[in-house]
Amino acid sequence: MNTQVITITPTKAAAMLAKNPRNRRIRQSHVQRLAGAMSRGEWQLNGEAMKLDPNGSIIDGQHRLLAVVKSGVTIKTLVIYDMSFAIQHTMDQGARRSIGDVLNWRGEKDGKNLAGALRFIWLHEQGNPNAGIANFTPNIAIALLDEHPQLRESMLPARRLYDAIRYRPTLGGFIHYHLSSIDRDDGEHFFDHLMSGANLADDSPILMIREAVQDEVDISRRAYAGIRPSPTRIWALTIKAWNAYRSGTTIKQLKFSPGGANPEAFPVAR
Repeated sequence: MNTQVITITPTKAAAMLAKNPRNRRIRQSHVQRLAGAMSRGEWQLNGEAMKLDPNGSIIDGQHRLLAVVKSGVTIKTLVIYDMSFAIQHTMDQGARRSIGDVLNWRGEKDGKNLAGALRFIWLHEQGNPNAGIANFTPNIAIALLDEHPQLRESMLPARRLYDAIRYRPTLGGFIHYHLSSIDRDDGEHFFDHLMSGANLADDSPILMIREAVQDEVDISRRAYAGIRPSPTRIWALTIKAWNAYRSGTTIKQLKFSPGGANPEAFPVAR
């Protein structure tokens, strides 16, 4: 074996991919994530190597090459040559480092949930709660945390809310931060009553969102017939409950219908 740092242009990447007789199934979401990082200038030479056999065929690295072609960006990468296809099955056996891992390494508390809350901020800023997360990278998460440092303070009440009613702490952290950013006093009052459930009238929108969360918890516990709890639905219902609370509106039912013949637009907190 020998190693070398080489420059790979989109043209060179395409030529290398042409000598790719057998490899694992392409994961387009991974290609998109890598291409996005390259386009934003986030790609770095970090010691992770592409691997080629004695004939120049790819053993490891096809997703990186596809991302170079997709992004049109030239990168530098370490390449290990003259490896045997016989050892390909031993590669990529380690656990993938998550964004939560990266935040923990940077000294943040509860990096896993903080990463999830940052993801909700990113989805909110994208204007599409159902957007895929292929382009949500550690660099984006770190930049968002720099822009929204007060999110850290929202994670403690979010964990308390989870203990009280099993409201997801990732969504809870975002919701607490987002609503408090609109009106701090109202945000704290809304969140405190959501947590305690004390002194709420039967037609209170806060009581209704508590009941909706319990329904989601029950679905999660049953988990039958392919039913899955939906954080996007709870996000939408929470915003609708907040808007009703802020306007003093009495509502009979809290619902969100994003599909069907007349799909409902995702609510905006006011």
